[in-house]
Amino acid sequence: MSNTKPRLYLHIGSSKTGSSAIQAFMAQNTEQLAARGFWYPTIGRQDDIQLLDAHHLLASGISFGATALHKAFFDKNNMSEYFSDCIEQLKAGAADRPQCATVLSSEYLWGLISPRFIGRISELTEDFDTKIIVYLRRQDLWLQSMYNERVKAGERKSFSAWSAEFLKRPRVCLNYMRILRQWASVVGRKNVIVQVYEKSPRPQDIYADFASVLSISDIDGFAIPLNTVNPSADARGMSILRFFNRLGTTGYFRNKIVLPFLIRRNRRTLHAPLHFMPADDAQTLLDRFQRSNDRVAETYFDPPRQELFTDPEPTIDNWKPATND
Repeated sequence: MSNTKPRLYLHIGSSKTGSSAIQAFMAQNTEQLAARGFWYPTIGRQDDIQLLDAHHLLASGISFGATALHKAFFDKNNMSEYFSDCIEQLKAGAADRPQCATVLSSEYLWGLISPRFIGRISELTEDFDTKIIVYLRRQDLWLQSMYNERVKAGERKSFSAWSAEFLKRPRVCLNYMRILRQWASVVGRKNVIVQVYEKSPRPQDIYADFASVLSISDIDGFAIPLNTVNPSADARGMSILRFFNRLGTTGYFRNKIVLPFLIRRNRRTLHAPLHFMPADDAQTLLDRFQRSNDRVAETYFDPPRQELFTDPEPTIDNWKPATND
């Protein structure tokens, strides 16, 4: 009997780096993946109503902040027991598929993690030959994209007010080296695969890039999600939506009429700049995390990258004020 551990690829985000698109792609191509030696299980993504694209329920079992997003499910299921049950099912499923590597994906796993979290996630990773996959986005671009997402969820504050509060949080998740070091303590530095999320001419390039991490050389024959996954409006559309948020507009009218209309009329194209953040503020933020970014570029790439991010840095010349504030 072979003592070789089954392989596991654990995609942890980060958020706002195409995770929803990757998860939709994986969920729509389980048969194609299986034919190439990869198992994208339903374990950890099936709730009482629907089959999710991502393994958010599995991740919520050890991520207290995420549990609230699936309150109805965890009102009926003990989160700790559910996580343990998922682990046992994944081990059994992997044993039944010795020719396949298991792939799990949830950006809920991204961020600074506690010793308790490390202990629980180790219960999963210790019985697998585990590799962590993470996509990183330049901090100023990530922050603006996250604000866009928060406005979609009902945020009323301007970007400047929201970001000032966000950046004061003690567990802010923009020090990438610090977070990667924690994951490296679980699986080993060489088992942490870092990809950079930057401008790409085609939306489907994120699918090909993720497939390449799995050593799938082409995605011919794979289904490509027809619609943009997790679409959003541009800065003007978000400004209008925030106006409705401040009015207290909620429920069906906001979520099913106003929001879809604004996205259709003011759809933001892939990687289009949002310009919520003045160029000098963006540069200050990048300076704050420059040392961390440099260490990631040196530590997690072979050969080391000279710069972690290659998109042009913000300047007064290429920044145009949004109407959000």
